[in-house]
Amino acid sequence: MEYDVENEAERRQALQRFYEEYDAVRRKYGLTMSAHTSVFDDCRIHIWQGSGIKKRMIIKVENESETQCYCVATEALISWVANKEACQNGREEINNVC
Repeated sequence: MEYDVENEAERRQALQRFYEEYDAVRRKYGLTMSAHTSVFDDCRIHIWQGSGIKKRMIIKVENESETQCYCVATEALISWVANKEACQNGREEINNVC
């Protein structure tokens, strides 16, 4: 996959930011993820919480642009974590995250 210099820098920054956020909460909330990118296909990122029969998808992002896909997934993850922490602190849940 070839990128021009500006897009490659943006892509690297998006990937770095996503993995920094994901790694910071992965163990705390028992998260797993899968990501798929292809020259011929869209980019997909799925994040699950739990394991076995209790495993549930908490984030699903699909986008034609890999950079955009990681940016959206990062924002979704930040929002999910903020909502999860708000629930643990006794505030009302939003979108059934708790």
